[in-house]
Amino acid sequence: MPDTRASKSSNPSTGDDSDPTSEFVSMATLREMMQLQERIFKTMFESVLSSVNTRIDEVVKSVAELRASLQYSQWDIDDLMKSTGELAMIEDELNDIQHTLDKHEDKMEYLENQSRRNNIPIDGIAEVDNETWLDTETKAKQILKENLNLDSEPEIERVHHVGLKPRTTVPNMADGLRTRPRIIVCRLRDWKQKEGILRAARQTKPSGLFVSEDLAAETLDKRSRQLDKLKEAKRTGKIAHFVLDRLIVKDRPPRESR
Repeated sequence: MPDTRASKSSNPSTGDDSDPTSEFVSMATLREMMQLQERIFKTMFESVLSSVNTRIDEVVKSVAELRASLQYSQWDIDDLMKSTGELAMIEDELNDIQHTLDKHEDKMEYLENQSRRNNIPIDGIAEVDNETWLDTETKAKQILKENLNLDSEPEIERVHHVGLKPRTTVPNMADGLRTRPRIIVCRLRDWKQKEGILRAARQTKPSGLFVSEDLAAETLDKRSRQLDKLKEAKRTGKIAHFVLDRLIVKDRPPRESR
């Protein structure tokens, strides 16, 4: 009888015993596949890492540019704030200067009015050729006394005409055209006498003769801007008058019953 164990062990096709060469190839293949996967993974990782690094670099660059832009903007803002502050300081200084100038102008206007305190301009006194200051003074005293019903002639320190001669012409029924007399400014002895003459002129209202206060041009301009208020106050029965450039308006006191 043939030995069956010997025939089984010698038959390579039975598969009972593994071939060492076949086992070696399988491990090598597996190792190669693992190395291939490792290379693929490494390549993918490096690609992803490179992409991430690129994006990070872009973000860092953008942040740096934004930071630089913000820094420049902050510098611009600081410069603007500085300029604004300087402009505000300049504006404050200009306001202070303007305020000082206004105060000086008000003071100069007040001093000018004080220097004219005892003066009265008179419009309507006829003027003759080669008239001297003494002639003008004598004529002004006489006309003021007669037209304003004064008890005595006013005490005039000096007189002078205002403007160039002749000033203008006005129609006259007798001689066609005549030269309008210049205004005469009389400087009186004191302020009380001037006030008395002005009060008499308001009461008598002499025809053709106009007596007024001698005031600075700035004061007259301020008065002219308040004339409508003055007229309205008088129209409504109130007491209204000027003290320099201030309009004073008061209610009339009630009449006492008898």
